[in-house]
Amino acid sequence: MPEAVDWEAAKAQFDAARRVRSVRHVLLVGSMGSARNPPPKTGSGNILVWKRNAMSYLIEVSGLEYTVINPGGLLGDGSEPDAEPLEILVSNADKLKAEFELKQTVIPRRIVADIVVNALLCDNARSRVMDVIAVPAKDGAGAVDRDAYEALFASAGRTL
Repeated sequence: MPEAVDWEAAKAQFDAARRVRSVRHVLLVGSMGSARNPPPKTGSGNILVWKRNAMSYLIEVSGLEYTVINPGGLLGDGSEPDAEPLEILVSNADKLKAEFELKQTVIPRRIVADIVVNALLCDNARSRVMDVIAVPAKDGAGAVDRDAYEALFASAGRTL
């Protein structure tokens, strides 16, 4: 099933977007871990392999302008109130855990949704592959406005 959803269906969508020629930007939400080569096995399958195939096809074959957001482990259902201010950390190629010496690499779904919306609106998010997680904010900071998103996206790499 993951092959049909995360690879075949994604490829079909990218091919359709290329054919209609009116799609200017594709945003793919993948999963942290899919940038590793080879991706690690998760659970009972190779879901990250299929997500990596889709990401690679989008970037290397489709010819479409892209943004790929690979969130860490998803938390909550999106309806919970803000508990504590969170800081968004961005990197690529699965480096976040090592870069920041983290035990967990998680992010609330509501923050992923906010990142997706802002990635569609910010020029600095284009042609980037980003791993994203959230950690408790230092000094009570945590609110992110459009300028902060532009800077955040600019700090992310462009590699697969």
